[in-house]
Amino acid sequence: MDTRWLEDFLNLSETGSFSKSARQRNVTQPAFSRRIRMLEHWLGGQLIDRSTYPTRLTDLGEQFRDGITPVLRELYRLRDETRAAAGDGAETIVIAAMHSLSLGVLPKWLHAIGTEDRPRIRIRTDNHHDCLQALADGNCDFFLSYAHPDHPVLLDASRFPFVSLGETYLIPLSAPGPKKKPRHALPGSAKSPIDFLAFAPESYLGQVVADTLAKHKTPIHLHTCYEDSVADALQALAMEGHGLAWLPALSAADQVAAGHLVAAGGADMHIALDIRLYRARNRRDDSAEHLWSNALAYAKGLEARES
Repeated sequence: MDTRWLEDFLNLSETGSFSKSARQRNVTQPAFSRRIRMLEHWLGGQLIDRSTYPTRLTDLGEQFRDGITPVLRELYRLRDETRAAAGDGAETIVIAAMHSLSLGVLPKWLHAIGTEDRPRIRIRTDNHHDCLQALADGNCDFFLSYAHPDHPVLLDASRFPFVSLGETYLIPLSAPGPKKKPRHALPGSAKSPIDFLAFAPESYLGQVVADTLAKHKTPIHLHTCYEDSVADALQALAMEGHGLAWLPALSAADQVAAGHLVAAGGADMHIALDIRLYRARNRRDDSAEHLWSNALAYAKGLEARES
């Protein structure tokens, strides 16, 4: 039995809607329904009356909800106590961050907010989906993520507020060729497509890039020769001349400045991304509140400099 099933069930008992709960739990509706079925199978009884809308709990479901709510609360309390003990009594803030942001943004932000009274911080570097799931499941305090208007981060704003820590761009970059021109330059042609180092199609940045290219006004001819979900891996391949990659400008800035990578297309090929810090509102200890206050102040400073 997975504790996520219990959280799914309690969420559904509040919303009365499989589709709404699936959105709030950041899973597809079929996957959410499957998890509720698995919980019912594990218990050996039906918890949900699916013949009505909004859906209602059966008598067994109401009994289980009333019993499991304090149990789950106590389980999380014990988990937090165990984590605190494992950290030698020091308060530890867990920040989940996408790979390139953990290198290109997180250190600069932490430096900017200062070290005075800063709690112990543990960085959990992972892909977008797993970071998002960690936040939704209560396994981290904050999530540092990219966001694109056409691909919203599916989090309930009342439970997971966010603050913008700036913006960056995905820029098409290539190793330099003769006269420092890009070895792989856009837009390519049907007869000679450009070798493309792509983010994995299931990854967040992979979806953003693919959707942007599909909507581009002029044809772009690419031949995907490599896929990876980690920007650093694509960057290393691009530097060796294996193809072109859309890379986060912040993480590639040093290599561009050193001349190891050059722009392979104009500004119309740049993809704007917001950099957001999400927090779990239910994890409200003093350390998390302090870090959140610093993040809000940092964001106001950015706005003041831009105005």
